[in-house]
Amino acid sequence: MGTLRQAQQALGAAVILIGHDMGLMAQFADRIGVMYAGKLVEIASVWDIFAKPQHPYTQLLIACLPSLEAKEVFKGIPGRTPSLLNPPTGCGFHPRCPQAMEHCSKLVPALREFKTGQMVSCHIYDETPSFDDSAPPNGNGDLNIVGSSNAAPQN
Repeated sequence: MGTLRQAQQALGAAVILIGHDMGLMAQFADRIGVMYAGKLVEIASVWDIFAKPQHPYTQLLIACLPSLEAKEVFKGIPGRTPSLLNPPTGCGFHPRCPQAMEHCSKLVPALREFKTGQMVSCHIYDETPSFDDSAPPNGNGDLNIVGSSNAAPQN
């Protein structure tokens, strides 16, 4: 990674890393895009991803990271990863999501700005879900939806 960083700095180039090693990403990247089932679910600075993740998958992913301070039992994310050949309808994470609502299984959430520099694709931040007719279907016949970008979850 040191050689890659030197080349990046010498050329003034951007580097895109794709991987599962969140520790490596934290050391090398400035911004991280978190994907689930082939779709971006959150984009933010490294600080925001690790300190204030917004998408339920990102939250669970960060919670699974081992701690250097305490010995703990390995935690995984409950449920099975979806088939990419036959993905679930609606939000791809809804079958495993502890915060899933009924419309999560029917509507694909749009990736939208949650706050400056942080984007998230999740219905828990929608005030009122509505169809986005300008967005193409996700391949399953589901339409993307739009809603308020800064709404807090409502109980």
